[in-house]
Amino acid sequence: MKPTLDTFLAEALHTRAWVKEAGFKTLYARNAERFIEGKRIRTIDLANAQARTPGKGCFTKLVQRLHDQYPDRCIYAECVLNPRLVGLLVDKLGFKVNPIETSSFYLPAKRR
Repeated sequence: MKPTLDTFLAEALHTRAWVKEAGFKTLYARNAERFIEGKRIRTIDLANAQARTPGKGCFTKLVQRLHDQYPDRCIYAECVLNPRLVGLLVDKLGFKVNPIETSSFYLPAKRR
């Protein structure tokens, strides 16, 4: 049985899992640390995100909630293949392109 995203993030034992999240058919998450901007940073990695109804703001709401709920964590969108989502991440949500993996993006933590 898949854990919810919040349950997964609260448990230190799990480093990665397919999770349940309202509005998504599929969502893969990882509790991780990455080197970003020359520093080792705790991240919430999101991948294989498939909304039940694309274009209705599901991903935007998820990112905003995670950013508010986990202000000390960087949100990392891994291997984004949808050009429309790239525009949303960079232009609307404030994500930056990972210079090493240019198909991946990160939203810096609100506080470090």
